[in-house]
Amino acid sequence: MSLNFKNPPGRLLRRQWTQPLVGMPDYHHWRMFKDQLTIPKVLLNIPMMNLSLIRQNTKFCYPCDNSVIKINKNFVGSRCFGSSLVMKDNFIFGLKETNQQVNEKVSMED
Repeated sequence: MSLNFKNPPGRLLRRQWTQPLVGMPDYHHWRMFKDQLTIPKVLLNIPMMNLSLIRQNTKFCYPCDNSVIKINKNFVGSRCFGSSLVMKDNFIFGLKETNQQVNEKVSMED
């Protein structure tokens, strides 16, 4: 038995994941969008000003040396942090920001 994986066009594959906000809308937002809102089944009673978008962008690169490079960018609110992972043969190594670097970041700094 053998497996054949065809490389994507341009040797790049991009994926994005976004977590929708599931907080109780305040009266101002409810009044403005009540006809357009679809209410999820599970709601958290968190004020809208404390909610932020969570999104992850992942890029897979397939170089000619048969390695795989995985690059993650995580967005939490207006802060961005990332990591890189290289997989070749039976070795895996990568780079990521330390917790101190993530905590020191200010809004919209990449």
